[in-house]
Amino acid sequence: MTRKQPLILSAMLALFFNFPSVQAAELIDRIDDAYYSITQTNPPQLHVVARGYVSSGGWGFPKLVPYLRQQPPAQGVLEFDFIATPPSSGRMVIKGNTPIGANNLLHDYYPSIQAIKINSRTNSRLIKVIPPTIADSYGSGR
Repeated sequence: MTRKQPLILSAMLALFFNFPSVQAAELIDRIDDAYYSITQTNPPQLHVVARGYVSSGGWGFPKLVPYLRQQPPAQGVLEFDFIATPPSSGRMVIKGNTPIGANNLLHDYYPSIQAIKINSRTNSRLIKVIPPTIADSYGSGR
């Protein structure tokens, strides 16, 4: 086996298994459900979870990306984009609505946050935040 053969074999395997190329993340199609919890640590942490749908299989790396701020949001609404990486073009995937989920744990929970807004391509979800002193044992809100 010459030195070039392993490289050719690797390239052929990559084409055969259709490894995805680097794609930019996009907003998912729609959000169906979202909720949060506030941990009782010091300082408290905010855990946000969302579930929704994309238009086909093959989407990966779902994330809830918070809007970057140096201080708490002025209106008391913490905003996220729900994004994922779409399948590469030419890749064989299942067509049709496919469920997807993501979460984010924020170590800097601001008590001034009154709501959480999560954005998708076609809709958004707004969740009212109940302060941890009033929240139930799980601190979840829907």
